[in-house]
Amino acid sequence: MKFRTEIHITEPPFRIHHRDKITVLGSCFAVHMGEWLRRHWWNVDVNPFGNVYNPVSWLELLERSFEERPPQDDEVFVHNGQWKSLLLPSRFNTLEKAEYLRQAARLFRQVRRRLQQTDVLILTYGTAQVFRHTATGKVVVNCNKIPSELCRRDMLSIEQMNQAIGRSIDLLRKLNPEVRIILTLSPVRYLHDGLTANARSKARLLESILQQTEQYENVIYFPAYEIFMDDLRDYRFYGPDLKQPGEQGINYTIEKFSEAFFSDETSQLCKRIAKLRAGILHRSIVQNPENHHQKIRDEITKLLNRHPFLKPDIEI
Repeated sequence: MKFRTEIHITEPPFRIHHRDKITVLGSCFAVHMGEWLRRHWWNVDVNPFGNVYNPVSWLELLERSFEERPPQDDEVFVHNGQWKSLLLPSRFNTLEKAEYLRQAARLFRQVRRRLQQTDVLILTYGTAQVFRHTATGKVVVNCNKIPSELCRRDMLSIEQMNQAIGRSIDLLRKLNPEVRIILTLSPVRYLHDGLTANARSKARLLESILQQTEQYENVIYFPAYEIFMDDLRDYRFYGPDLKQPGEQGINYTIEKFSEAFFSDETSQLCKRIAKLRAGILHRSIVQNPENHHQKIRDEITKLLNRHPFLKPDIEI
């Protein structure tokens, strides 16, 4: 008897290797994927702009990166004693206006350079729901904790998202013609406006994403959303808030991702890295722990000599 509908992912048109430079953009679920890659020593850049959830906001950030057009003097403002903008989250806020503008300009230059060098881009969209600036009607990237009456909630149409995702792909391909793009839909449940609004938002996003994958080569969809909704299909795979994916669900999804995109050689390398990394980080109970750790460091040194493109996330 079958008790679940396990997802079998169609073999993708390309594989991912440790020598690839990877950029992960999108929602908080993108961070989970990016951090796993980082822990397995990939050359990965994770959400340099912070978590961004909708296609229109991502398009604006990509356009501004492409044009090297960070927040301008008239786009920053003081709120609660800090300089901020509606483009970047609060972790970028500063006490000095000039410092904010300098940091923002450096960030957008760095992102542009990274996108030019990226071999694989993983872009996770989270929601079709957006915030619009009440005075201008423009979709904001981040409300940055300004008074709620200054922004209103809205739902993007499929047509608006088609245009935003398609334009984003065109920009990325213009900047980096060889980039391979993996689009995903976040399984995080956005329940601010209720279950029906969340379902409607995900349905619109999914349709828009799939329409774009049908139009572009080397732009494919990885079904992270379906893995949670139809394969795992159980609240025990979510966290205590029942909205964010839990550790088991994340690990299972990444296992499915690995099966789809990694060669046997890459999978074995990931397992070896995980074992060596654990040996360094975990307290040893052997008789001579320092000698034991030195042996592990020697193994890591040999591994890095053999694979110089690896990027350890810990001090060796």
